[in-house]
Formats: sequence, structure tokens, C-alpha cells
Amino acid sequence: YLNLKDKITSQNGLISIHQQTFVTAAKQRYNILPYYKQLSDYFLSQPFTERTVLEIAYLLKQATLWDSLCNFICRLDVLQLFWTEENKFELCEYWNILNSHLRDVSIGERYEEQLYNYRKEEEEGKHDALDVGNKYYIVGDLMRLLAKLDESEKYYLWAIDIQEKELRNAIDTKYKGECAEQL
Repeated sequence: YLNLKDKITSQNGLISIHQQTFVTAAKQRYNILPYYKQLSDYFLSQPFTERTVLEIAYLLKQATLWDSLCNFICRLDVLQLFWTEENKFELCEYWNILNSHLRDVSIGERYEEQLYNYRKEEEEGKHDALDVGNKYYIVGDLMRLLAKLDESEKYYLWAIDIQEKELRNAIDTKYKGECAEQL
């Protein structure tokens, strides 16, 4: 009893357990994993903000729903919201966790398909080319932080290519407009 008393604290009516074995035992005894899933489902039904994507990722991790976590953080809209100075290292940590729990999880392949579809939608006029280039840049930066330098370079180069083409198009459009005015 005395050893247990040292491991438990109470503050504002909340009990905190400071020993991982007790935490694990409590989770098993009271089976709280379904509650994490229910909470994540609730947040998934909300409009995504920086706060909701952080909550959803945390809840999916706590519920040990690795495939769901992987699918969630692979979304480009989620990636964009995660990519702040305060949160991008947390995203890297989720990828490191997923790499230890899922076999054959290729981060690059997961994002590449989404980027391809996003680029096709940009060609149809649904997205701005600079936004597409920014998404490639963010994936490149993520790869750099995860020490996947070859993949990082590939995404950086794609981002530069997209942004250069957009800049050339803008210059051509402006030049053609000026030429037409002179005629």
C-alpha cells in the first residue's frame, strides 16, 4: 500500500498514476480503448482545425488504431494543419510510432498518391498551382525531418519545378497583356 500511495496523486479531483505498469493495468481493467475510438469519431465529424487534427491523431494513437492513424495523417489537409513549428515534430513522432507498429509503411508512397491526385485536380482548376507546390515542399520537409534525405530532395525538386512553372506562366501572361496594350 505504501509503494502504491507514492505512485498516485490527486489534484482537483483527478487521480494521476505515475507508474506505467499501473497505467497499463488500469487500461486493461477498465478497457478504455473504445472510448478513445468514440472520441476520435466525434472529432472526425467536426470541421478540421489545428486543434482537432491534434486531438484525432492523439486519440487514434491511444486507441492503438494504427491503420486509421496512418490513413488520417496521410491526408494532405491534415498534413497542412499539422505543419506548424509547434506540431511538425509531433507528426514525425507519429510516423516513427507507425513504423514500429505497421509493416511496409512507406511514408513517401502514402503521400505520393495523394499528391498525384491533388496535382490532377489542380490541372482541372480545383487547386492553385502554388498550393500544390507548397504541399510537395511540406512532404519534402517531413522527409528531411525523418532523415529520408533522398525522398526529401525529390519532393523539394518537384515543389521547385511546380512553382517555377507557375511563375513562368504568370510572367508570360503579364508580358502578353503588356504587348496587347502596346498594339
